[in-house]
Amino acid sequence: AVNDVQKASACVRAGAFDYIVKPFDIDHILEMARQLIARRRRQHLMSEMEPQAPRLWSGQTKPARDLKEKLTQAAAEDRPLLFVGEEGVEVEEAAHYVHRAGVRAAAPFETYYVSPHIRARTVMDALFGRGLGDFTSTVERGLGLIEECRGGTLLLVHPENLPVDVQEALARAFEEGLFTREGTLQRIKVDVRLMASTTVDVKDLIELKPACARFFNLFGSPCITIPPLRQREGDIVTGHVQRFERG
Repeated sequence: AVNDVQKASACVRAGAFDYIVKPFDIDHILEMARQLIARRRRQHLMSEMEPQAPRLWSGQTKPARDLKEKLTQAAAEDRPLLFVGEEGVEVEEAAHYVHRAGVRAAAPFETYYVSPHIRARTVMDALFGRGLGDFTSTVERGLGLIEECRGGTLLLVHPENLPVDVQEALARAFEEGLFTREGTLQRIKVDVRLMASTTVDVKDLIELKPACARFFNLFGSPCITIPPLRQREGDIVTGHVQRFERG
């Protein structure tokens, strides 16, 4: 925690994940911790994903073949993309696969995990950034994820947890292709592919919460459903054989 702008700026340039400005904002600290844990998990995932990627989508069962065809088709497009799957299925790996096979592969890939009951202000700051006048404004890191991964891909995990105000802001930004970061007057171009993953039935969610329809309509149809391993048990044997062949 710092109360000196120059020290905070120097720490960020030296590689600090983020900074906390006094007086403390407890919700901000908790959200920062959650995102740091998520980033560590992604780094671990990426370090292991390269040798595993061929196994994930090279199964011989029909669900695995269908999934690979859908992912390949999605990689050739640049529209918003929604993944649906149970907890524990390889949704994030699928999103990485599409990103790395697509036209945005050379640009950043960022993931944002949306916690239940998260404050709208916290999410808005994380996604859209903040201009002058608040705790993220006094040093260079006022950018949100939409700008930080410019040209790349942004994956929202559990977007059903987004406050309605944030869903509306995202829908408006991606429909218009522009947004205004709070504290600034400049209109900023949206140049990122939006992906999202959920474990809920979107149709049921929209019936329950009609206000979220505009946001989920961004993704159009069809979504990509990641089948659980129990629906492609034959791929378990394939995976073991491939692992044995590699030694």
